[in-house]
Amino acid sequence: MLSRLDTLVQWLIKLPQQEKNVKALLSMRIQLMKQFKSTEWVVNDELTIAPDYLKRSLAIIKNMFTSMITKVQRFQQSQQGQK
Repeated sequence: MLSRLDTLVQWLIKLPQQEKNVKALLSMRIQLMKQFKSTEWVVNDELTIAPDYLKRSLAIIKNMFTSMITKVQRFQQSQQGQK
């Protein structure tokens, strides 16, 4: 999920008035990526964020991905219906 956040950020940037959401998403990404030791995605021995923050962040990111996928699919369906 973290490796695909660039796609979500690029999508949000295209929408009006999403600066706050983009900043929050990037902040969450930074905090989540700090939980790994290396580029091999090995989890640190101890988390540096609270478990509640981790749970909330992942839920928010999941909801954003769901929203993005739903809106893209609706747009594609509307484009196919116009052909």
